[in-house]
Amino acid sequence: WEFDEETGDEVKTTRQIVTNHRMQQRGADQGEGDPAVVAQQTPEVYARNAQPLLGTIARFEAGQHGYNQVFNERRLGDRHPNLTSMTIAQVMEEQKSIVTRQKDYNKQAGTTNEPSSAIGRYQFTQATLTRAIREMNLPKETQFTPGVQDQIAVHILNRLGLQRYIRGEMSREDMIHAIAGEWA
Repeated sequence: WEFDEETGDEVKTTRQIVTNHRMQQRGADQGEGDPAVVAQQTPEVYARNAQPLLGTIARFEAGQHGYNQVFNERRLGDRHPNLTSMTIAQVMEEQKSIVTRQKDYNKQAGTTNEPSSAIGRYQFTQATLTRAIREMNLPKETQFTPGVQDQIAVHILNRLGLQRYIRGEMSREDMIHAIAGEWA
């Protein structure tokens, strides 16, 4: 266990979360250790089972707005989008607008900060979101709900090797490094 410096609360390390997630996915608590059972889970069930790991990622990625979080939102003025009520197509348009507004802010402030299109609980950039929805065959008309954001994050985790890790084909250290490379 580690302690949150701000609150003093106990928090699990990423290593502990990944280990616990692996045990949960293997069904250690319910006797469902067969990887075939895990592989047959629907995306919704799998995302629900991945909540401890997703929560750890979100803890460092999402701010006070959670699933509606926008990177560097202070640069956007009073306008804060309700991402979960938008379709993926609308979110992607919003990302373009966010980058434009961040560039305008930087110009006015005289800074050279690189704008970011990162949005949502897991701070998906436009490139990451575009790749994930293409790989998942998600229609752009799909609403960007909390459940959809979770499913996209799980898809990314699987691309990084989560299923290989669950099956014991990837070390915990390699899984942690893969996650850190995506959500740095």
